Amino acid sequence: MRKSVLWILVLLTILLLVLSGCGNKKSKEKRQRGVEGIEKSVPEEPPAVEAQPKGTEFKTSTSSSSEEIPEEFQVMMDAKPKRIFYIAINDPKASNSNDGLSIDKPLKDVSALEKIQTKPGDAIALRAGTYNIAEEGIKIKFVGEPTQPVKIFAYEGEKVILDHGTTYEELKKMVAEGMKPGPKNGHYYPLSSVRGKYLVIEGLTFTGCLENCMLYAGSHNIIKDNTFIGGGEENIKTITGSSDVLVLNNDFSGFMNEAIDIFG
Repeated sequence: MRKSVLWILVLLTILLLVLSGCGNKKSKEKRQRGVEGIEKSVPEEPPAVEAQPKGTEFKTSTSSSSEEIPEEFQVMMDAKPKRIFYIAINDPKASNSNDGLSIDKPLKDVSALEKIQTKPGDAIALRAGTYNIAEEGIKIKFVGEPTQPVKIFAYEGEKVILDHGTTYEELKKMVAEGMKPGPKNGHYYPLSSVRGKYLVIEGLTFTGCLENCMLYAGSHNIIKDNTFIGGGEENIKTITGSSDVLVLNNDFSGFMNEAIDIFG
């Protein structure tokens, strides 16, 4: 009788041990699945973004939505020219003795920009080609009105290049050796000097710039869809008296300091 009882106790003990082992195994598997679930739910780190080298390229980009552009500038962009002067370096019929008011008898080169007598609402269309700019650069002083700006633009999106004559390699060498004082109060002439009001400058390529591609001292102007390349200092330098300018969708590159220097 006592042996039978002992056998029963032994069997019960073995049964309890087996049941306990199964429970631990299931619990362990459950815990393992829980850990795996957590690991799978952790997102991977985003790939590192490579930093842009300073002083190589900078592009301004602003939405053309009328909700984001101040109304004053939107009105200027929407304005239609009353009359158009044409300049075409590669047209055999072009001459600075023409009045430029016919596409068939255009002006010859951008030196005409300093001779054209514009009125508010006028436009100047530059045809395709490379326009070599003299050392003294070009001066843009046209004056428009809030609803009738003066527009200087590339005709029908043609490739218009204003070249001041300094290659990027030459510029890098000059900067590395230390820029010598320039002929204008120690500075070099900018490719263009803008001092007008209510102007739109659109679709041009400014290149070969020695110190600045544009020295800006105007007000209520739009600089839009242009390309600026070069500049021992900046692509665009603003000076005292500058105000209210919209710089929209331009490409900046090849500068040694900054794309745009806001000064004054």
